[in-house]
Amino acid sequence: MKKLFVLILAVVLFVPAFAQAQDETGGLSPRAWVLIGADTVLCAATVLAVVQQNTLAADYEKLVSNMGSDYDEAGYWRMMYEKEKVTAAEDLVLISAISAGAALAYTALDLFWLHHVFDGDVKVKTGFNLYSAEYSVLVSTDF
Repeated sequence: MKKLFVLILAVVLFVPAFAQAQDETGGLSPRAWVLIGADTVLCAATVLAVVQQNTLAADYEKLVSNMGSDYDEAGYWRMMYEKEKVTAAEDLVLISAISAGAALAYTALDLFWLHHVFDGDVKVKTGFNLYSAEYSVLVSTDF
């Protein structure tokens, strides 16, 4: 499963760089669709990893409650094996969540500031009023 995330991360990083720059119909470019699709896939993979981790953790807790504190050596090694599966699933959740977060952060950064994939028609203006201690954010786009 970790190899799948490495492959998805490679697609997220390299495919938008080689896709076409602009769509002729005036819609989103293919690069933007690839970026949004990669975000969607990474978020879905994160959700699936969380579901898998919760299922394995529930199975482990059920095993511990069924076996109690009186078990033999084979039971001990089985519990250790199940605990290692839960730990590996936790690592997968961490990796997938960081990957999805980084992809979403890059998409937002590109949309509002970098403009490598998205056109530069979105403008963000921020401000701070010293007298009222209020922050303001204005997001505008050209139609």
